[in-house]
Amino acid sequence: MEQKIIPIFVINWNGIKDTIDCIKSLLNQDYPATHIMVLDNHSQDNECAQLSEYFSKMENVELIPSEQNLGFAKGSNYLYDVFLKKGIDHDFIAMLNNDAFAEKNWLSELVSEAQNEQSDVISTKMIRFDNHDLLDNIGHQFISTAEVVPIAFKESVTEHTSQISHWGACAGACLYRASMVKDIGLFDPFFDTGYEDAEFGLRARIAGYKCSYAPKAKVYHKISQSVDKIMNLDYKTRIQINIFYSYFKLMPLSFIVLNMPFMLFKYFMVFLIDILTFRWQFFKLMSRAIRITYKKHKGLIKEKRKQFLCSRKTISFITIFRESTFFLWFDIKRFWKLVTQKNKTLID
Repeated sequence: MEQKIIPIFVINWNGIKDTIDCIKSLLNQDYPATHIMVLDNHSQDNECAQLSEYFSKMENVELIPSEQNLGFAKGSNYLYDVFLKKGIDHDFIAMLNNDAFAEKNWLSELVSEAQNEQSDVISTKMIRFDNHDLLDNIGHQFISTAEVVPIAFKESVTEHTSQISHWGACAGACLYRASMVKDIGLFDPFFDTGYEDAEFGLRARIAGYKCSYAPKAKVYHKISQSVDKIMNLDYKTRIQINIFYSYFKLMPLSFIVLNMPFMLFKYFMVFLIDILTFRWQFFKLMSRAIRITYKKHKGLIKEKRKQFLCSRKTISFITIFRESTFFLWFDIKRFWKLVTQKNKTLID
């Protein structure tokens, strides 16, 4: 039986060398039916023209220029809208960061996982490009006090060799089932670059879709090549706002009410630790994020929440509790690494 086309979305923003290497890895895939769509997100130094010339003789690579930087979330949505207008029958869509290099069987392993496990969001074994002995992540876990965080960050590449279920995939290397995207949409336009995939995985799981990990699907990731270009206090604050937005938009009221004592305890302790350890930037960031979320986005959260939760059946709060990671032990370990061992976070 002839395999259906799988569109693969790649976004370039001032990273032409990485993008060309990424596309080379995609052209070498053993899955025979792909349509690679590259969005140039208003890059500088004539990169769009250079990419156009480079891709001109590649039949299954399409370059789509943008006259403005759409960010990752809106850029990905735009690519999918362009693909849908082609009227091509498809069961999946794939995404790969331009700073990632995929092994030859990457896409076929993702498809195999989706078919064998009846999964809808499939994550990749993402390996650090700068150190092939360490993982970047293998999927997302949901911490009961609101955060979605990567699984297996900086753990040994020899670990996590078995399939697992989780709460979503890094959009830097993943596969989404098209029927699910048709049902719940792709990325929320509230996001720019950062946390859009975390919210999407959370939304998919709450809506009852299955998220899983394909351990044989491997990519090598240079990590945050685009994000590092925009990293500042405003961006870090925005990520924390995104965490609050996603949680209060998607979580059933019963879960929020039952979980609220844990939320209040956690953030009281966070502020207390920030004061005692003189982490004033983090204290300022958290205070600012809470204030902006409440004052600026409360109405939008209420509207989006109604649209999502009133339009579908969702998994129960008991399932959410059972599948989420309880915050206390997780945060104790995190506190040990951050404060005692002096490890740095994204905030620092």
